[in-house]
Amino acid sequence: MAVKPIQSVAGKTYTLGARCFHLTVKFARTVRHYGAAYALKRTAEKLLLSRSREKRMNRDYQAWIRGNEPGPEQLRALRDANSRRMSQPRISILTPVYNPAPAHLAECLESVRTQAHDNWEHCLADGARGGPRSADFLKIARNVDRASR
Repeated sequence: MAVKPIQSVAGKTYTLGARCFHLTVKFARTVRHYGAAYALKRTAEKLLLSRSREKRMNRDYQAWIRGNEPGPEQLRALRDANSRRMSQPRISILTPVYNPAPAHLAECLESVRTQAHDNWEHCLADGARGGPRSADFLKIARNVDRASR
């Protein structure tokens, strides 16, 4: 059986074991050249930079959403334009769910429900039997909106 690559760093693709080995060797070299205190400090700095980069990317994405997401009047105009079209293809949205937090599932359902295109169906696949709470929530979602299955 072939080992699948899971991570690409600087143009190189690694398996999980190879990536761990690569990082361990790099850490050992840093300890040998600069000492353990420096190596630990540098590792902590890199971890913190990674987290701050993730936060910055999230802020950038939120700013992009605010600048590009249509407002209520734009959505109404899109819906009006869609209703005048001669043919409206049916769009099927497939969403796999596995024991979702009710708030996340509600946000997902609301996002699909408020789209500008009217001719759609939302299929929720709970193949793993997430639990009684998610099953109850999915039944409620199906009863509230007939386009959800």
